[in-house]
Amino acid sequence: MLNTRYSFATFAPLHRPKAGLHFCTVGQHVVLSLPHFLHPLTADGRDEGDAGRNLMASEAFAAHVLPSESVIIEPAWKMILSNKGILPILWELNPDSPYLLPAYFDDPGDMFEWVKKPLLSREGANVTVHTMQDHIEGKGSYGAEGFIFQELATIPLFEGRRPVIGAWMVGQSAAGIGIRESDGWVTDNTSRFVPHIFR
Repeated sequence: MLNTRYSFATFAPLHRPKAGLHFCTVGQHVVLSLPHFLHPLTADGRDEGDAGRNLMASEAFAAHVLPSESVIIEPAWKMILSNKGILPILWELNPDSPYLLPAYFDDPGDMFEWVKKPLLSREGANVTVHTMQDHIEGKGSYGAEGFIFQELATIPLFEGRRPVIGAWMVGQSAAGIGIRESDGWVTDNTSRFVPHIFR
């Protein structure tokens, strides 16, 4: 069995394979990150990992990001929290929580309006929204691991757009928020994004 430790102090050159995980190794020190977290931005606004992909690099906010020497690494434990399978488990443990939506494995049960989400996916890929008036199937390459069904939480419309607020916490402190807004039911990788930082 490989004895692996996570280290933030000693790094070897970062290897960027075309697909899969990014990694660097120094002896037994290994750092892993999902590909979308380690796309370095260039000063002219290009993303070295995928030319032209990162349009945010030309925004005013990028002036705070480009000169930074920070490397953001997505920790392995996040895989547990980002797996949608945690949602039915949380609902089963806390069925009357005002902070959770009913969620189930296998089928929507007696819910009239629901969302079907892949266990593992990102940015709205393969999400299906079922309302009393609509049934919208999302596209993408996710879902081989299975799906969950969650009660639909309707997001209010503001000038034809649906905003969603995401929060970043460091320990117990707020570190930033991001507002993403979509023209449709699903917030996806074409949604507009406005970052905010707390100082």
